[in-house]
Amino acid sequence: MAEILIGIVIIAISLAATINAQSFPKPLTSEVPGSAFFPTVIAVALIVACLALIYKGIREKNSYFSFKSDKKGYVVMAITIALTAIYILLFGKMHFIILTSVYIGILALLFGVKWHKAIPSAVISATVVYLVFNRLLNVLLNG
Repeated sequence: MAEILIGIVIIAISLAATINAQSFPKPLTSEVPGSAFFPTVIAVALIVACLALIYKGIREKNSYFSFKSDKKGYVVMAITIALTAIYILLFGKMHFIILTSVYIGILALLFGVKWHKAIPSAVISATVVYLVFNRLLNVLLNG
């Protein structure tokens, strides 16, 4: 049953990400994919994987996940989903490095990483992703 619930939630988030990505700036030339290309590809891949997870959850009675044993895990999962939804809503409206650094930093702290490792790692990760997409892949991110 948990596979079905998790699959539905991730599909909803992926659909929201796909819809939001369509508002990203259009490519300057037709040879270069726009900034909506990669988020859309990832969202579609997640939807396909979640459909398989839902199908498996319907067919089998056994479950990989249990909602009965870990109460703290529910809170962490709910906060993660809420943060991801907020991130998706703000994506394209805020500077990519700032928004992504805050998002990664909060998630790292939530999952138990010490702040003195979480904050620099979040900033470095967001900066590297920004540079890779903007400089190497020519995908313009809000910056």
